[in-house]
Amino acid sequence: MTPNTTFFQRFPLDFWVCTVIFLAAAFLFADSRGYPDKAILFPSIMLVCMMGLSAYCMAASCIKRQKLLRAVAAGTRTLPAKTPIDRKAVCAFACMAAAYAFLTPYIGFGLASLIFIGAGTVFFGEKDKRAVVAVPLGTMLFVYGFFIYFLDVSIPFFPASFGS
Repeated sequence: MTPNTTFFQRFPLDFWVCTVIFLAAAFLFADSRGYPDKAILFPSIMLVCMMGLSAYCMAASCIKRQKLLRAVAAGTRTLPAKTPIDRKAVCAFACMAAAYAFLTPYIGFGLASLIFIGAGTVFFGEKDKRAVVAVPLGTMLFVYGFFIYFLDVSIPFFPASFGS
C-alpha cells in the first residue's frame, strides 16, 4: 500500500457496499419503532438479518484484506489489479428492480414477484430450467404462507381489479 492511499482505497468495494446496507437497515429499524407489533414483525426480522449479515461480510472483508496485505508485505503475493464494475449489469438489475416496483400495483405482488425473481435467477446465471421455475415458485409460496398463515397479514397477491 502506498503512502498516497486514501482511506476509501484501504478497504475493498464489498466492505463499502455492506456498510451502506448495514447503515440503511439500522436506520430503517430505528425508524420503524412505534409501528404495530404485527405489522413490524417481518420487516424487523429482515432488517436484523440484513444488519447481521452485513456486519459479518464487513468483518470478513477486513480480515481477507489484512491477510492479503500481510502476504504482499512478506513478498508472497502481489496486489491484484482492480476489477472494473460491470456497469451494464448494475444498470440492468436496477431497471429490473424499478420495473418490479412499477408493475406491482398493476399486475399484483404475486405475478410481479414471480417475474422479478425468475428474471433475477436467469440474470445471475442459472442455466437449469427446473431451478428457474422452482426458485420463484418456492419463494412465492414461502412468502405467501409466511404472510397469510404466520403473520395473518393479507398481501395484494393479484391486482386490485382482478376480482372486480
